[in-house]
Amino acid sequence: MANYQKILKRLNRRKDYIELNRKCKVVFVGLFGSQNYGLDDNDSDIDCVVVTMPSLDDLISGKTDVKTLTQAEFSSDSSDDGQVKLMDIRDFAKQLAKGSFVNLEALFSDYVIVDDSFRDFYNVRNKIYDRYIWHYQNAVYGAIHHILNYYEMNACSNEENKQSKRMYEALRLKNLYNQLMDKSDVESNSRPEFYIANLSERCSIGNVKCGVLDSAQFFDNVKDIEPPVKDKPDVPDWFNVISFANDVVKKYILYRDFNQNVDKAES
Repeated sequence: MANYQKILKRLNRRKDYIELNRKCKVVFVGLFGSQNYGLDDNDSDIDCVVVTMPSLDDLISGKTDVKTLTQAEFSSDSSDDGQVKLMDIRDFAKQLAKGSFVNLEALFSDYVIVDDSFRDFYNVRNKIYDRYIWHYQNAVYGAIHHILNYYEMNACSNEENKQSKRMYEALRLKNLYNQLMDKSDVESNSRPEFYIANLSERCSIGNVKCGVLDSAQFFDNVKDIEPPVKDKPDVPDWFNVISFANDVVKKYILYRDFNQNVDKAES
C-alpha cells in the first residue's frame, strides 16, 4: 500500500507540473512497466502515459502533440526518472486502434489518474480491449520477435547485462501474449491482468532480469510461441475508439464553453 501511494503521488506531481508548464489539460495518467507486472525493484523507474484534452484552438489548427518528454519536461525533481509519453486523447485512441499495448497497459493499470472529462472513455476500456484484441496480439507478437532479433544478433557480444534485460522484456511480454491468445469469448467481461500472479514465474523472470538465471535457456521457448491468425477476423464494426474519442472531445469543448458563458453571464 505504501508503494502504491508513493507511485500515485509521483504521478500526480507529474500531472500538475506538465499542466503548469505546458498550459494544457491533463485528463489521464496511467502507469506502464514493471510495477504493473509485479516485477519492480528498488531501482525501477516509473513510466507512464499522459493524455491531454485538446483545446478549441488545437482542434481548429489540427495540432496534435505526441512525444516522449525529457526529465525536465515532466518534473522539477532531477531524481524523478522514467519514461513519460505525452499525447492528446485523439492520438491515444488512434494508437489503441492500431494495437498499442503500452497505451492498453496504461489504461488497465491499477495506478491511474482519471479526470471527469475522461471518465466516459475510461469506462469503455473493456470494449476497446474486445474490439481490437487481434491488433494487440499482433503488436505484442511483433515486439517479442523484435527483441529476440536483437538478442540473437548480440549473442556473441559481452553484453550480458543488456542480454538479460532483453530476455526479461521478452518473457514479460510473453506472459501478456498468452493472456491475449487465451481470450476466446469476446462477449465475456474478461480484461488483461498485467500483474503476474504466479509467484514462480514472477521470480523466474525477475532472476533473468538481474542475471541470476542464464537468459539463453529461454530463447527457444519464447521464439516458438504460436503466431496470431494471419487474417484479420471479420469483427463487426460495432465500436470505433477513434470516433468515440472525438465525441468525448466535442462533449468536453461544448460543456466547457457552456460553463464559461454561464460564468460570464453571472458576473
